[in-house]
Amino acid sequence: MAGALADIGVLDADPGLPANADDREAARARLAALADRAPQVFTPEVVTAAAQLVETVGGADELLDPLRRLALSRQEFAADVARAAVAALRRGPAVWAGRCIADLAGHVPVSLVDKPVCAALVRLAGEPVLDRFGRSRPNQANDPTGLQAVADLAPEVVVRVLREMLPAPFAGSSLLPSPAPRPRMVPALDRAAAAGAVRALAATHPDLAAGLVDALVLDLAAPPYDDYNDPARPAIERTLAV
Repeated sequence: MAGALADIGVLDADPGLPANADDREAARARLAALADRAPQVFTPEVVTAAAQLVETVGGADELLDPLRRLALSRQEFAADVARAAVAALRRGPAVWAGRCIADLAGHVPVSLVDKPVCAALVRLAGEPVLDRFGRSRPNQANDPTGLQAVADLAPEVVVRVLREMLPAPFAGSSLLPSPAPRPRMVPALDRAAAAGAVRALAATHPDLAAGLVDALVLDLAAPPYDDYNDPARPAIERTLAV
């Protein structure tokens, strides 16, 4: 157990100090292997402390990988690990948190599935990668499983977030006595992520995805982010072609 505590310390290093990515990856891998092979060595106190590090501190999201593996064999930890994963997603698109949501969906209270959580899962599911010239490409590392899980838990929240990330273009009207409020500007990369997420949902939630076709079509009329490389347009076109 001493080795596991040392590895937890590596992943909980002071964020103000330079981090060694290889050391962190090695610590994560050792903890994950221990969780798979000897889950009984993890005491409740250690698991609770590790989950709280993820939930309250941030910067130690890699701990969610061994915690997820542990929760799959020791169900008494599943609720705490799922709650920590939700907290990580509220901070942004954390890969290990998305995998926790996918595997521990039955332990995620619907009340915790809010817009920030869904937005992070949308980015994990569909955000393209940019090459060194700034051109967007489909990202082979996308993982839609967390989004697909919450689409079962809270489909209305998923739809609302996707529609907000795929806004229709603003159209003024001279018939209005005062200017209509302009919709919130959404970055092109977020619009591309939403389009990719809809494409991923089409495989598991075809009715939900079909209900978003109108948002995709209307978003195509939005002015391009970049005349030469708008990441949203090709992503939307790929989704509509599915």
